[in-house]
Amino acid sequence: LFIFFIFQSINKIFKCLFIWIACLFLILTIFLSVAPCKDNEGLSQEDFIKISENGFGDPLNSYAWSMAWFKGRLYVGTGRDFICVGRWIRKLKGTIVDGPLQDAVECLENPLDFPENFRAEIWRYSNEGNWERVYKAPLVTITVYGKEYILPRDFGYRGMAVFKDSNGQESLFVSTYSPPGVANILQTTDGINFTETNPYVPGYPAIFKEITSFRSLITFKGKLYMSPTSSSGNGNISNVVRVFESENPATGIWHPVSRNRFGKPDNLTIFELAVFNNYLYAGTGNAKHGFQIWKTNAEGDKIPYHWILIIDKGAGRGPENEGAISMCGFKNYLYVGSGIQHGGRDFENNVRLSGAELIRIKPDDTWELVVGKRRVSSGNMIH
Repeated sequence: LFIFFIFQSINKIFKCLFIWIACLFLILTIFLSVAPCKDNEGLSQEDFIKISENGFGDPLNSYAWSMAWFKGRLYVGTGRDFICVGRWIRKLKGTIVDGPLQDAVECLENPLDFPENFRAEIWRYSNEGNWERVYKAPLVTITVYGKEYILPRDFGYRGMAVFKDSNGQESLFVSTYSPPGVANILQTTDGINFTETNPYVPGYPAIFKEITSFRSLITFKGKLYMSPTSSSGNGNISNVVRVFESENPATGIWHPVSRNRFGKPDNLTIFELAVFNNYLYAGTGNAKHGFQIWKTNAEGDKIPYHWILIIDKGAGRGPENEGAISMCGFKNYLYVGSGIQHGGRDFENNVRLSGAELIRIKPDDTWELVVGKRRVSSGNMIH
């Protein structure tokens, strides 16, 4: 009887254990069927490590405006006190029009009393985890709209690209945002010493005279490409809306390889350049109809090259997609991010406050909406 009692007790224990394991298995099955796998969740805050904050310790470093990997280190170009700089330049020209972001920023009454505040900087990150400032824009005497000022030569560094010339010399090139008439492209071969290349177009010595910034720099098929993004008094509107090409940018010689404004008078600037699927892409700013995306294979002896219009009218959204301000190729798609100048509401061109969108372009030139407003475009629902 005692042995039978023990057997029955053991039997009950095993039954309970079996039921408990079955319930646990059922719960795990339900949970795993509902919760997505970690691989499909995307990255979260825990996947990133903060390596810098507060503008490298200086809040006047408003933007980390450009970045490039060069000789084993990460280089970052800053934009200095950008809202106040832009306001000052527009005020000089009499075109000051503020948006919601500008209204929220308090600026000095006379920023020229403190030119040191506006000197753009270049920093680099070492493998040991340390930041080092390797360059600071010099103060120079500049004539702006007929008056002399002591100003930083550069307010910001808007673009960076690594380029190797025909002799195998690798350099880092940096495009500047500067007072009118002194915008430049800097070159360094060692990451410490930066020299001005003084861009020009043979036969057109004054073509960049009013330019205040060159933005995108990108290497493609052994040449360097860039576009002038802004001109006097207009932070994102240029009087020279073209893509330029150089076989040896250290010489400063550039040649236009697109028609001005791509033949469309309402294109105000070329915001961004990108390389994808063996083509060079250009994204415009257009306050009247919305951005356009163009592409070329940059081949042939005849310039300007043949460009193909891929996307028009802000991808079917119109002026609310005023500019194609970022482009990047990733996993068989070219991703394009939109934006509106002056902090998201362009009072000057009467473009209302609107959220940004993200689209992606396929190799066959079709595209789809990733983030943004659902709508019908060309008869098709855009999701």
